[in-house]
Amino acid sequence: MDAADVAQIASAAFTALAALAALLTVRQARHETRIAREALEAETQPLITDVPRGLFTEEIEWHNSDGATSMKRRDRSELSVGTSGPEPISSVSVPVRNVGNGPARMGDVTFVSSGGEPARGSVANPVLPPGELTHVGLAAGPDDAGVAVAESIAMAYEDFGVVIAYADASGHPREAVRLQITNGQHPRVTDRRWDSRGRVPPTGGKRKRA
Repeated sequence: MDAADVAQIASAAFTALAALAALLTVRQARHETRIAREALEAETQPLITDVPRGLFTEEIEWHNSDGATSMKRRDRSELSVGTSGPEPISSVSVPVRNVGNGPARMGDVTFVSSGGEPARGSVANPVLPPGELTHVGLAAGPDDAGVAVAESIAMAYEDFGVVIAYADASGHPREAVRLQITNGQHPRVTDRRWDSRGRVPPTGGKRKRA
């Protein structure tokens, strides 16, 4: 083997090592980029869920039957279900909160009756900062869209679900949460489920969150 052959082999080895080093550098950069992206997403991740009893209360003015007024402490976790007016208007209101690290941009709100029929709902505050509460609701009169679902909840007191899709502050879709409510004199959330791809989570089962 002459000097030219040795030089050629050495050059090839150097090229191979340089290519391997470049490949490792690219992989390391991608790994670090993925870690940075996951850290950023964790820092800006909203998480919508229901409001536990007794955690948030407020004083409200209460009008007694004799016309006098007094102050009463109200639990902000209470769900409101009922009818009002001569038409009447059937309505339901469900308090929710953001327990994530970033603000939530609330998207579509869908109420689902026990028969599976959907109705479009609304949200009181479409941008919800971390730690804050808002309400999602449905209200419909006899001639309004969604009246069948509203009446099944507010008049027949059927169990129901509400699905809320939400995004982060940049508008990037994050999750959809489904709250399942047992209706009656004291309606309450008895099940919650999230889908990280923003799809409608099915009824039943729980996804435990830290």
